[in-house]
Formats: sequence, C-alpha cells, structure tokens
Amino acid sequence: MDIAIQNMKQKLDVNLKKSSFVAGRLIDTYLFGEQHPYGQFSRHEDFDALTREDLVNFYQQYYKKGRFKIFIAGKLPSNIASLLDTYFGDFDNNAIAEKQHVAAPALQKSIA
Repeated sequence: MDIAIQNMKQKLDVNLKKSSFVAGRLIDTYLFGEQHPYGQFSRHEDFDALTREDLVNFYQQYYKKGRFKIFIAGKLPSNIASLLDTYFGDFDNNAIAEKQHVAAPALQKSIA
C-alpha cells in the first residue's frame, strides 16, 4: 500500500505541473464550490491519511453492500448468467441513500 500511495503522490505532482490539469481543478471549484464533490480534489495529506481499513470499509459500503449495477456488452458467452452469479452473486445490492449536493458557484464572473 505504501508503494501505491507513493505512486499516487508522484502522479499528482506530475499533474500539478500541467496547466490544463490545474485549470480544470480551478474551473470545477469555481463552478460547483469547494463543498461539492466536483470541487474537491486529492492532496498529499489525503494520501498520507489513507489506511487499509478505509479502503476495506469503502469496498464494503459501496461495492459489497451498496447499490451495484453491471453493464455488459459485446459478444457474450452462452453461460454469462452463471459467470456473473459466480463472481458477483454474493453482493447484496442494497439501495443506499442518495446524497444531495448543492452547487455553490463563485459569485464573481471573472476570477483573476
């Protein structure tokens, strides 16, 4: 996990040197506000605070016990139903409460 965190931090550092990446983050923040999910972004501190338990809990909440849909396309084998049941049949597929996010765009039309 330490290697994955180090790689994510390095990738973030590389992206933060790209003007288009930084501009995209700023535009989203100005359009939606800092409290909206589209206005929040990863920082080094976020990666440092990440633990294995966080990942396991996220997986349990949003994949194992969450609302889950599979979309499949292409030429499918005749036993696709049994394959899906074998690999995903133990997921509960419970409905989770939908969060309402309020956009709070910047009040200024021009940001300098």
